[in-house]
Amino acid sequence: MIKKLLRSLLLIVSLAFGLALVGIYGLSFVDPQGLEPLPLLWFAFPYLWLANAALLIVWLLRMRWSRIAIQIAALALTWNGICAVVNIGNETQSTDDGLRVMTFNVRILNELQFIDNVRAEHFVAFIDSIDPDIVCLQEMPLGNASRLRRLFPRYRHSLSSEPPADRRRLGCGLVILSKLPLEPTKNFVPANMNGTILAADAQLPDGQTLRIFNAHLESIRLSNKNLDAVSRAQHAEFDERTKQALVETGEKIGTAFGERAEQARQLANLISQTAGQLIVCGDFNDTPISYTYNTVSRGLADAFREGSGGLGDTYNGSLPPLRIDYILHSPTLRTTHYREHRINLSDHFPVSAEIGLTQF
Repeated sequence: MIKKLLRSLLLIVSLAFGLALVGIYGLSFVDPQGLEPLPLLWFAFPYLWLANAALLIVWLLRMRWSRIAIQIAALALTWNGICAVVNIGNETQSTDDGLRVMTFNVRILNELQFIDNVRAEHFVAFIDSIDPDIVCLQEMPLGNASRLRRLFPRYRHSLSSEPPADRRRLGCGLVILSKLPLEPTKNFVPANMNGTILAADAQLPDGQTLRIFNAHLESIRLSNKNLDAVSRAQHAEFDERTKQALVETGEKIGTAFGERAEQARQLANLISQTAGQLIVCGDFNDTPISYTYNTVSRGLADAFREGSGGLGDTYNGSLPPLRIDYILHSPTLRTTHYREHRINLSDHFPVSAEIGLTQF
């Protein structure tokens, strides 16, 4: 009787883990507006996937076929999701035969001294060391064109956005730097949101154009108090102050989910209106298991999935590993190399990719 009860309980556990994994993955395709705080479960996806994989190994060793089937089904249905978080393939090697593209949230070039002893020239030196053909910068201090030329003399062509209303006092926004001629197409700022989309057509040597989107979508705007609370919670320190800060953190995250969803739809609409081939760069402030990512990336290739190996992690902060910065492109193009650069200049790690142009 006890053994039968235990078998039933283990079957329920197996089923619960499998359904939770599939449910969380499915939730990333649903508009999060009105569902707060459910979208927070997206952050649990990689850990729940590992838990299901561990259960599968246990059931294989014990030859429990019904539970094996449950875990295999759950892992198979969510395989596409885990491959956007951890690339199972091997990292590709640089070939230097394509268009080198970089995206980097420079956090106002550290002008507010978020990181000690980091100055604008450090960002310039790093970008010059990678020598990309096109650079998409977010949270870039905006000045006149002559300032950009002084900072980045290698780039003869540039385009800047107007900063969102809540960033206007800081004078920061989006910038596209290019060694190729640029023709502006759309400067789109969603009303009352901390989100900006900048687009331009890069003129390729063969006369064709490649549309470049640079996007910064709604940030969570976590304060040091919020980040400290998350850090304490990771160390199982749950005093009253930490609990209150965690509640506030959850509310901020929930609000940002809804605003990003609207921006993601508007960006996806602009992408759908593009007749030619394109590259989308930017700080989406959301993980690959999210409505934002699934909405924007629909029909596009992800440079991380095509050209990297290992865990995607572009957020340089105290939160668990998060990939929130992206390079996406038309599926007819190909990524020949992808890299996340582990350099401590901002709260984001820069990302670069080489996009093969043989398909043009």
